[in-house]
Amino acid sequence: MAEYYKKKKKYKYVRKHVEYDNNELSIKIANPNKESFNKWLKIIQSIPEAEFNSSSRYWNVTATKKNMRILNEASFHFDDKSKDLWSRMNRKKFKIKPHDLSDYKIDETGLDKLRPYQIDGVKFIDRNEGSGIIGDDMGIGKTIQAIGCFVLSQQFPVLIICPSYLKLNWLREILKWTKISEKRIEILQGNSVYSFERKKIVIINYDILDSWIRFLIEYKFKIIIGDEIQYCGNPGSKRSVAFTKITRSIERKIFLSGTPIMNFPKEFFTILNLLDVENFPNYYKFLYRYCDPTHNGFDWQYKGATNIAELRSLVHPLMIRRLKKEVLPELPEKQRITILLEIESVEYNERDNALIGWSKTLRAKEKSTAEKNFSFLKQLAYRAKKESVIKWIKDYILSNDKIVVFAYHIEALDDLQKVFKDISVRVDGSVSMIDRQKAEDEFQTNSKIKIFLGQIQACSTGINLTAASATVTIEFVWNSKRHEQAEDRIHRIGNEAEAIFAYYLAAAGTIDEYLIKLIQKKNKNITNVLDGKEEKFFDLDILDEIVEIYKRRET
Repeated sequence: MAEYYKKKKKYKYVRKHVEYDNNELSIKIANPNKESFNKWLKIIQSIPEAEFNSSSRYWNVTATKKNMRILNEASFHFDDKSKDLWSRMNRKKFKIKPHDLSDYKIDETGLDKLRPYQIDGVKFIDRNEGSGIIGDDMGIGKTIQAIGCFVLSQQFPVLIICPSYLKLNWLREILKWTKISEKRIEILQGNSVYSFERKKIVIINYDILDSWIRFLIEYKFKIIIGDEIQYCGNPGSKRSVAFTKITRSIERKIFLSGTPIMNFPKEFFTILNLLDVENFPNYYKFLYRYCDPTHNGFDWQYKGATNIAELRSLVHPLMIRRLKKEVLPELPEKQRITILLEIESVEYNERDNALIGWSKTLRAKEKSTAEKNFSFLKQLAYRAKKESVIKWIKDYILSNDKIVVFAYHIEALDDLQKVFKDISVRVDGSVSMIDRQKAEDEFQTNSKIKIFLGQIQACSTGINLTAASATVTIEFVWNSKRHEQAEDRIHRIGNEAEAIFAYYLAAAGTIDEYLIKLIQKKNKNITNVLDGKEEKFFDLDILDEIVEIYKRRET
């Protein structure tokens, strides 16, 4: 229908109007003179599929870019939905080229032990005036590149912020790769602030950062290194707020993570804002532009990804990222294998049915209760497959060498430790940094120790388990990157196996099915943002197998 719209305080009558809905354009010509009518009609009829609806008096065509171009060039008036569609169709296509650092020269004194691609990482940060993200795949040397950056710049003091279990690892790596004395390095402990002799390097963990904000700002660091920066994925958390305040006071900012996005693009904002406030000035603008805002009837959710090519084009100047297969062709190939385990569990099925019925009436305020229920279902799924899991591990070590076992619940680790007590070591969230290192060394060097039992939350980063050629995950978490980090405890420099295997033991007909699908979906979004392509995590066929087994169980 023709309409009036306000323009420069005058009202203009629209005679050739286009509306958009459900992938279709509706075109109406209103009250033209004969000459104009014939001219406009000819334009509409030039679109081959144009059809006239005698009841509505509209012409209908498919909303393709070609059809919209014809109408736009003829000055047809688009309604708001049509304008938005036309704008999206004409948005700039972003083509990302790899960083070319071949002509950028640096003084490589002290960097002779770095591989060529690691030298490029140091070059990238130096060319960006000392700031940026080293987002390389896990296990190919982000730590040594960060160390190379301050070896090159000779800008001190340096502040290193990392998870607590990585503090000793940073100390060890700095002593290994530089001539800096241990006396010139301070590792901060606890929430009570204390003074100490001025050092070249200060290392602190995220958990105590809030207590040290003022002290660290007044220290006047030249460089800050944020390791595993996905820890600051929630801008409103105490950890992220403290990290942001401290980082803004330091000129050179180096951020490290092979998984800067664990679940959704919204987790990337804090770091992008610290590096480029001009393009990433506001959290909510970022959410609405890049995070697929949807309203569930109660509040807004940002659990997707939109305008991905545009986001990648803005991130590209800030981040260098290389995948293992690109820079380490000598690494053994990794194969991911999902194994379905039949279960017999009345307890699981009863709880599952009860939860499904309850979740249909779920309200936003009951989210924490839902999480507890789902966590309990995961625990029940483990119990349902426990005997099969134990048998599988026994069979594996009979004919193979060492293996790393990842679980989620302490209960699962307790069960396995009882069975494999004499041939295993264990690390969970309660293990100290020193005992963690002892367990790693024991597994790596003692031929009698066949199994490393690790809680996936505590062992997915900062530990080297290259003595094994396989991992087996017996409980699933909510995202692919946590699993990939765990796999890469063995798939890294130093592993001389011919092939690496990452096994996943799934209980058919349980919450494992839901988690596999969720992991698959999240992985596609994350790899699209970071690497410009959608990649599956699990073999798609396994999803069909799980569904079929579940159906058979129901009948």
